[in-house]
Amino acid sequence: MKKTASILLALCMPFLLSGCWSSEEITTLAIVMGIGVDAAADGEYEVTVQIAQPSNLKFMSGGDNQDAYFNASSTGIGIQQQMHQFETELSREIYNGHMEMIVIGKEAAEGGLEQIMDYFYRESEARFNIPIVIADGKASDLLDVELKLERLPVSRLAGMLSTNRVDMVVRKITMDDFLRNAVSNSSATLPIIEQLEEGALETKGVAVFDKYKMVGELDQEQARSMLILTNKYGGGIATIELPDNGVFTFEITKSSASVKPECENGELSVNAEVYLEFRVSDVSEIGELYSDEARHNAEKMVNAAMFERLADVITRSRELNADVFDFADIIYCRYPRESESSIKNWDEEFRNLPVSISVTSKMYSSGAVLKNIQ
Repeated sequence: MKKTASILLALCMPFLLSGCWSSEEITTLAIVMGIGVDAAADGEYEVTVQIAQPSNLKFMSGGDNQDAYFNASSTGIGIQQQMHQFETELSREIYNGHMEMIVIGKEAAEGGLEQIMDYFYRESEARFNIPIVIADGKASDLLDVELKLERLPVSRLAGMLSTNRVDMVVRKITMDDFLRNAVSNSSATLPIIEQLEEGALETKGVAVFDKYKMVGELDQEQARSMLILTNKYGGGIATIELPDNGVFTFEITKSSASVKPECENGELSVNAEVYLEFRVSDVSEIGELYSDEARHNAEKMVNAAMFERLADVITRSRELNADVFDFADIIYCRYPRESESSIKNWDEEFRNLPVSISVTSKMYSSGAVLKNIQ
């Protein structure tokens, strides 16, 4: 009896196992690793897709990088229309499930990203954790940048936003991050990447958005200050210019910001207390740093410089009428009833919001030497 039951169970088992009913052969797919969108004439878009050639992709670097991918471009109304055009030209189905990066040209960003982002949010294969960057120029140029170590240009772009970089003045912003800020009272930001001579790339700062439209930029120092005030700064190298062309270079190893809203007699304000820890990286014309007095003077210098830079980014954000610090959400969480009318008219309220800043720093290391090497 047991033997018969075992035989029947074995015969029924194949019908109970699930299979890959919706699978696609890789030879029928065009695997998109990155998409670039640029503004074209008459309200059209130039769409560039970077498509991997799996047979030529290897785990080790080197070799003929051009064989690892190819770029295809098409111009027309809407991104979806261009995707269908790619499928017709390539005789393969476009697959966005492995996409690593979305690159948007600056001109397209200044015209507004509603239609562009609408495609990606509706695309079922696109992941919401895909990073977005703004090209200081054309997106198609960034997707065709010269390679040395990476196999794909999008991999090189993604590496620039890695959180383990020594100097992180911009951070990775995903589709999900951008959407949440674009539909809130806060202003969204996206990293700007600039292509220099001979294929060199550099982060230029961040693009600032009013909803989906780019309204301006924050430079490198302003972007760093924004990250410090929003507790998103991972640390990095900063410099202070000294008299007689001297330079004081220090590495911020830790930062924290306590942003507290206040409401007195119906008047809203914000108090930001910033704490930094740093170590000296390079010094010229400042003397010895091992005495208590010298350390105190160095900390005072850093406090003053960082206060000025934090105040500068607040001034710049007011010029752009862009709350990049999430002040609206912070105030509403603490004073929901008192701030209700202010939040409804936040554009005007933000420009006149009193913000006080204090900076405290601590130097915990002057490096491996006690004084300047002459």
